[in-house]
Amino acid sequence: MTSTHAKPLSDLVSEAITISKDAISSFGNLTASQLNWKPSLDNWSIAQCFDHLVIANAAYFPTFETVLSGKTKNTFWEKVPFLPSVFGKLVIKAVAPETTSKRRNPKIFDPSSSSVNDDI
Repeated sequence: MTSTHAKPLSDLVSEAITISKDAISSFGNLTASQLNWKPSLDNWSIAQCFDHLVIANAAYFPTFETVLSGKTKNTFWEKVPFLPSVFGKLVIKAVAPETTSKRRNPKIFDPSSSSVNDDI
């Protein structure tokens, strides 16, 4: 499925590299203890946030590979013009930094409940 709004793959890769460099710049010098510090029992540590992102993103790698290889076939619902846009915008709004309401992520995306290695 090609969208007139989709960014070229090279732009997405470039953005991912920039985000990675920013994360390393901001958090790369923290110790394991600092990365695993939690402000409360109900909050995730920095390391757990990164662990969550790694787990959640890795779950989509097989889908990305299928799409990139050209072997994907859209379902009926994916072909309905407005549905992907509507649901995509809802997800983006739900995870935006300025969103104040908490939402529970799917259990499979939960980070480790113990200390996360500092090479996260």
